[in-house]
Amino acid sequence: MKLHSFESFNALFESSTTEPNIIIGDSGTPLLVARMKNIRILGKVGSEVNLWKGGMGVKWLKGALDMYGVSPNVKNVVINIGTNGGFNVRDDIKGLFTSLRRVFPSARFIAIQGSWGWGGNKNVTEDQVRRYYQKFSDEGAIVVNPPIGYVSTDRGAHSHLPTHDAIGKAVDSLIINQPIKTSIISNYINPNQQETQAQTDPNQAPLDIEDFQNWLDANKQGWAWGYAGGVVNRSGGYGKFGPRTTKAWGEHKDEYLDYLKNKDQSKPDVPKPIKKSIIDTPHQIGQYGKLSVASDPSSPAVFVFGGTNVLGKESGVYMYDYFNNLENRYSLFVAKNPKVPGNESYNSAINGITSKGGDPDKKILYLFSGGYLPGISILKNDGADKFDKIYLVDIWMGNYNSSNFYKALANKYPSKIEYYYTLGGSVNPEAAKHIAKRVSFSKMITNANGQLNTHMATNLEAVKSLDSHI
Repeated sequence: MKLHSFESFNALFESSTTEPNIIIGDSGTPLLVARMKNIRILGKVGSEVNLWKGGMGVKWLKGALDMYGVSPNVKNVVINIGTNGGFNVRDDIKGLFTSLRRVFPSARFIAIQGSWGWGGNKNVTEDQVRRYYQKFSDEGAIVVNPPIGYVSTDRGAHSHLPTHDAIGKAVDSLIINQPIKTSIISNYINPNQQETQAQTDPNQAPLDIEDFQNWLDANKQGWAWGYAGGVVNRSGGYGKFGPRTTKAWGEHKDEYLDYLKNKDQSKPDVPKPIKKSIIDTPHQIGQYGKLSVASDPSSPAVFVFGGTNVLGKESGVYMYDYFNNLENRYSLFVAKNPKVPGNESYNSAINGITSKGGDPDKKILYLFSGGYLPGISILKNDGADKFDKIYLVDIWMGNYNSSNFYKALANKYPSKIEYYYTLGGSVNPEAAKHIAKRVSFSKMITNANGQLNTHMATNLEAVKSLDSHI
């Protein structure tokens, strides 16, 4: 049995706070709170009892919380942690949030992304930092943008930075604009489990959270403040009944339910084929996807990589519906989902075509939404040279690597690329604008045209163009 000193015993059972909105974490905590009007620090001196201390990481903070009493009056907890641990993805983030939910059962959690470029974080990249804080988002926290960011010295990291001002305003905006829904996050229940339970009652939450968020993205831009373009669009909060979605449900529930009454939810909103396809029966290519080979050996070959599930169907299923009215004029490969390895999938499809005597006179790459990921694998190291045409269709560019890659691709191969996009589909308006200005043709889609949302509708325009190209 573990014995505690009197001091630790006292802390274990009596420490708590009645402050409604607090900040905890490492040495950057005092700097941040100085830029926040609605948040309080628990004490000027870093310690376990004040839940912040210089040089500390997730393990220390979890230990400090484990000695803390339950504080049911706290409504918002801003968490500033991770920098001192080098943003190690093996940090026990899940355990940290278990402790946070025990101590602050009525609270919403807001995570600040740390700084890098100095000391032991000299070689850390922004993409690494983003991946680290995705784990906080997965636990139900709101992750604030921008990060504290790159600084070149320890001294710089511990001085006032412009990003501190931006973060302070973002946090204050969250406190002012977002009422707490304790029914969603109380009783120490994992937020994901709570959301699943809430879906059983359509008066309390939408039956299909992702569908509701898709509808919001298409019709209520700006609802998801803090995300690029004011839309979630399959990024960190997608599928979660978090504070933004909860607020939007309260404001737009009736309008959304009216929309559902006029919509057949039994199948995806995809275009109906004008004619029955006479493409050969698609056959499976390993675990990569399905391939149909045209009867004419010289027919063009189209390689399609799509995004996430739509109404329970993988992109390897629903993307076919956008192509199956073009008859037997090309060989078609459709990847199973956006997680397939790009190069291996492409090479397997090529081998499948050539094994049946095919020798395509054109090769066309079609990347929709999450298809950006296998697309990078295929296109890197001048892989674009093997394609006559590349369609970028509302591809996701929500991190540094993907946005820089596709901007560079547009700079190098502008005549090969057509770009179709929506206001928020890229989750990076700057990258979308850059690409749209440089490629041979670009078009912003603003109307769903009977589709599930404008994001899906980009396929209508892109396939129409592809049809004329082949």
